[in-house]
Amino acid sequence: MVNHVVSITDIALGLGFGSLSTFSTTFGKRFGVTPSELRELPAARPRRVTGLFSSNSLGT
Repeated sequence: MVNHVVSITDIALGLGFGSLSTFSTTFGKRFGVTPSELRELPAARPRRVTGLFSSNSLGT
């Protein structure tokens, strides 16, 4: 299996956010964890994050 890691900045810009800060704040308010914190969670403890890449889920 190939592990492709996309930067959080690339995700933010790809979703139309003007800055990483705005994306992280919005993401944290919506999901209760920042994107960086989510990446640090062990795979054994998955968090339910639905609609992650839907612009509607982040209020954009």
